[in-house]
Amino acid sequence: MHDALLSIEGLTVCYGDFPAVSSASLSVAAEGVSALIGANGAGKTTLLEAAAGLHRPKAGKIFFQGEDITGLPPEEIVRRGLCLVPQGGRCFPRMSVEDNLLMGSYSPRGRKNARQSLERVYALFPALMQKRKAPAGSLSGGQRQMTAIGRAFMADPKCILFDEISLGLAPVVIHDLYERIQTVNAEEKTAILLVEQDTEKALVLSDTCFVMLKGSVTLSGPSGKLRPEDIRSAYFGI
Repeated sequence: MHDALLSIEGLTVCYGDFPAVSSASLSVAAEGVSALIGANGAGKTTLLEAAAGLHRPKAGKIFFQGEDITGLPPEEIVRRGLCLVPQGGRCFPRMSVEDNLLMGSYSPRGRKNARQSLERVYALFPALMQKRKAPAGSLSGGQRQMTAIGRAFMADPKCILFDEISLGLAPVVIHDLYERIQTVNAEEKTAILLVEQDTEKALVLSDTCFVMLKGSVTLSGPSGKLRPEDIRSAYFGI
């Protein structure tokens, strides 16, 4: 697995005595799009947050670009080029859109080309250019999500973890967001691991798909070759 850009091996993460993730393993290829699907409570968010350094695993290893990053603090993981875009378009509501975006370029990696990165974000999301001086708290849900995604782009990442970024948004906004993400993947060669509740959309968007059930990865393979009956069985445990 160490040939992959991101490798998660035998990961176990607990909340108290409860194992939210149990011996889960997956790998994300450089430049590709991978999807992680599963029912609510399957452990998807916890797995992404552990990879981003927000949870300390009880067992298992996380490798990024061949380096063991298990247990590193989030800021060190961002410096290495791995970013998380959490659910809900989280922004600093009293700060302007542009200041929110610039917060993503705090690391040496991001600062190097901050202005060029900002121009790319505005080219991807023209609505943010128009709102750049407005407080992020005044934005619509879709615009806040654009800001959160743009902030991750500002770090010049090698890989971005997207956690249900379509949650609560209108279909036209979701379509627009995913078009932009696919553009970044194609043009910037940024690897992507996304959690998405819409299974059909996840399969269409991704090259590789992983299914989680009760904290474990129960199925994986090329998205276009996974059979619907196998996905159902891995998803529901039937």
